Amino acid sequence: MLLLLGLATLTLAPEVPPTWVRVGKGVEVQGTGRWDWHPAPAMAKATAAELDFRIEEPATQTDGQELVAFAKYSGMGNLGGYEAGLRVGEHRVWLSSKWGEAVLWSRKGGILQVVACALKPKVHHRLRLTTRGGQARFGIDGKPLLAWTTKGEPRLELGVKEGKVRFTARRPTGQEIESAPWATGFREVPWHGQIWFFDGNEPLFTLAPGNRLDHMKLRSGHRPMLYAGNFATDWATCTPSKVESYKVLKSGSTLHLQVLASDPANRSSKCVSDLQVSKDARGFYTYDHRVLTTSQSKALEWDHGDPAFLGAVGDSETLNNDAYEPPVEWFLYDLGGRRVLKTPLNHNGHYVSNAFPGAGYYGQQGGRMVAFGKALIAPVLQVPPVAPEFKQVRLDTCFWAYDEHVLYTLGQPPNGPFETRAIYTAIPRTEAERLFQTAIFNEPIGIDRKVPVYSAGIGHTETFSKEVVLASPHREFRLWAGKLDKTVGRSDKSSLRIDGPSEAGTGIGISNYMSPWPERALITCWVRCEGDQTAPSIGIRRTDTGETRIYLLGDPKVRGWQKAEIVADFLANVPIAMVTFRNAGAGTVWFDDFKIQPAPPNAVATKPHRPAASAVLSWTAEDAAFAEDASGNGHAGKLFNVKHAQEDGLEFWSFGGRDSYAWPLPSPALDMAPPYTLDFDLRPHSEGPLIAYYFQFHFDLVRKGDRLAIEYRNGREVATSEPAVTPGKWQKIRIVALPDSIEFFVDGKSYGRRAAQVKAADWTLYQSGSWHRHPTFFGNGPGDLQYPPDFAACLKADVRSVRIARGR
Repeated sequence: MLLLLGLATLTLAPEVPPTWVRVGKGVEVQGTGRWDWHPAPAMAKATAAELDFRIEEPATQTDGQELVAFAKYSGMGNLGGYEAGLRVGEHRVWLSSKWGEAVLWSRKGGILQVVACALKPKVHHRLRLTTRGGQARFGIDGKPLLAWTTKGEPRLELGVKEGKVRFTARRPTGQEIESAPWATGFREVPWHGQIWFFDGNEPLFTLAPGNRLDHMKLRSGHRPMLYAGNFATDWATCTPSKVESYKVLKSGSTLHLQVLASDPANRSSKCVSDLQVSKDARGFYTYDHRVLTTSQSKALEWDHGDPAFLGAVGDSETLNNDAYEPPVEWFLYDLGGRRVLKTPLNHNGHYVSNAFPGAGYYGQQGGRMVAFGKALIAPVLQVPPVAPEFKQVRLDTCFWAYDEHVLYTLGQPPNGPFETRAIYTAIPRTEAERLFQTAIFNEPIGIDRKVPVYSAGIGHTETFSKEVVLASPHREFRLWAGKLDKTVGRSDKSSLRIDGPSEAGTGIGISNYMSPWPERALITCWVRCEGDQTAPSIGIRRTDTGETRIYLLGDPKVRGWQKAEIVADFLANVPIAMVTFRNAGAGTVWFDDFKIQPAPPNAVATKPHRPAASAVLSWTAEDAAFAEDASGNGHAGKLFNVKHAQEDGLEFWSFGGRDSYAWPLPSPALDMAPPYTLDFDLRPHSEGPLIAYYFQFHFDLVRKGDRLAIEYRNGREVATSEPAVTPGKWQKIRIVALPDSIEFFVDGKSYGRRAAQVKAADWTLYQSGSWHRHPTFFGNGPGDLQYPPDFAACLKADVRSVRIARGR
C-alpha cells in the first residue's frame, strides 16, 4: 500500500488492509489497539508533508506504562491512549487527544520529548512535517511542537493505534516550521497519573508506586537503564514502600528531591530519602541518593535501593541496533585502584566466586561497579567510604534479575537513625572497555561447568542439543532440571529427557534476545514415553501477569514419537514466557523438535488442563518411588532420601530429617489461596516444616516443652497452635486456613483458632531462578532444579498421607 503525500488525494494500492477505508479524498482507519504502520514514498531532503487529521473516535486505553523498566521495557513502545502517529526513519511521533500531547519516541532512546497539544475529537487539525538539512520538525495547526535530528533520507509512514481517525493529504504550502519550543532544566511533571521528573521535554525518571525510582535515564537521548528502591531495607521488618510526602527542594539546573516514606505494616519504620540529580556537559546524569532510616529492627545488614539494571532484557542503543544485543554482559568491580574484577552475567544462576575477599566486597573504603556490555553507555554504581558505625559495604548480584544488592553492614543493631548512600551514573562504553581490558576474571567455583540451554527462539526448531559454560556471558535461558540425552532424538541424536516426576523450565521471548511471542502461538512438540506411568505436558506462564496454563501432550500409552500441537491464545504482548516441560508420572518422557510460530488465522485455541473442583493434592504412601497425585492436578511428588515401609498392614514413608523431603510438581492449582484445608496423617519424631514455601510462608512443627505446636509463618505474620502434637505417635493434623484466620486440629479436636492474614502463594516464583521459592514438604531442598542445597531444617517423621483441598 502507498499513501502518496503532497497530492490532493491519498492514493491506496489494491492490497490496502480492510481497516484502511477510502472516504472521499482521504482514508479512514479503525485502530486495533496496536500500532499499524503503512509507508508513504521516501522523503528527499528539503521536502514536506501536510495532512488534514480528524479523530472520529477517541482512544480508550488507559495506558500500559510498565513500572519495572528492566523487566519489560520494550512495551514502552505500546503505551495506551494514542490514536495515530507518524514514523520518520527510526523516530515516531505519537498523537493523543486523551493525554493532550505529542510524543517523540525512538527505539534507542525511548520517549525523547513530550509536548502538550490541544487535539480534540471531531475537529480538523492540520499536521505538518518537514525534513531539511538533517533536521526534522513537526507541528500541528501552525504551532511548532517537536524537533529532532534525522539520518539519511528517512521513509515516512502513517500509523494508527486506537479509536478511529481520518487522514486527508494536502499540498504542502512551503511554509517553514519555526523551531519547536524547548523547556529547559529539571522540573516536576504530572504525567499519565504518576509523579515524573523531566529534563526539559524529556522524561528522566518517575517516583513510582512502592516508593521506587523507575525508568531512570543515565544519559539524555538514551533509553532508561536503571530502577532502584527509594529506601534501605532489611527485607524483614523494615521496607518503607509507602510515600507519605515529597518535596522538590530545587529544580532547574539541578534537581533536589526529598521523600518521606514509611513501612505500611510497621509505621515506626520510616525513612527520609534525599536525591540530587545533575547533568554534565556530555549529557550524563548523576543521581546522588542518600537514605536516612529509622527503625526498631535489630538487623545488621541493610540493602540500599536494590538497584536493577536494564541488563539482559529490552533494547537500548547498542553496537548493532538492527539486532537484539545484551546491553550489559559483565559487572566490573573496581576496588579503588587495588584491583578490578570482572564477573560475567547471564540469566542462569548465582555466582559463587573464589576471589578474595569477593568481587563486590569494598570494606569501609567503598568503590564502584561498572555494568559493561554492548550498550554505548555503561551504568555505574558507586558507594562512597562508609560512616564509622558500619563495618563494611558490599555489592551482591542476583543474576536472575540483574539487580545489585548494596549491602551496608552495621557493627551493632541500629540505635537511632542511620544513613546509607549510593551514587548512580554512567560512562561511555569506550571508557568502560579500557577498564574491562585491565580487569581480572572473577573465577567462580566450577569454572568449567556447562548447562543445557534453550536457543531456538520464535519461528525456529529447538532440538535440545546446546550447552554453554555457566560462567560466561550468554543470552539463552538454561533448561532447569532434565538432561540432554545424546543417544535419543527424533531428527538427530539429542533430546530433552525428563525422568518423572519432574519438569524442566526455561524462558522464551525478547528478554533473552529472541523474537517476541505471537498473539496466537502454534506450538509443536514431539514426545516419546517409556514406562507404565508417564504424564507429559507443558506449562506456559506469562511473566508480566502470572497467568499460567498447562496443556497435556500426547497419549502416555503410545510408544514411539508422537507429534503434539497446541494453539495458545493468551500471550499477546508478553515480553517473555516461562515454558516448563513436565512429566507428572514416574516413567521417562523425551521432548524434541519444539517449535513456536504464529498460528493460522482460523486456528482454534487449545483448551488447557483445568484443575479439579476441590481436591488440590492427594498423596498416599503406596509407592516407594514417588508420590502419585490422585487429585487430577498432576502434583506428583518426587521423594528425596525417603524410605518406604509398612507397619500393622499400613504403608508409610519415612523422612529421615536433614536432606529428606518431598518435591511436588507445581501447577496453578497449588497457589494455596484461602480458604483451603491441609491434612497430614503422620508420626513426627522432631520439629521441622510440614510444607515450606520459603520466602512466602511455612507451616512448621515447633517444639514447646515435650510436645510440638503447629506454627504458620508468613513474613511478619505468626500464628501458633497450642502444643498438641505428641512426638512418636500417629496423629491426624488438620489445618484450616481462611483469609483472616487459621484453625489447628489434631485427631479431630481444635487446638486454637488464630488471627492471621493468610495470602495465596505464587507457585511460579521458583522459575525466576532461585530454588528456595518453590514448595517442598517436610524439608527444604532444590528438587531437580540444580540449585545449591539448603537443608537447614527438615522434619524427621513417618507419613501415611498428605492432602490439600479447597474450602474448609
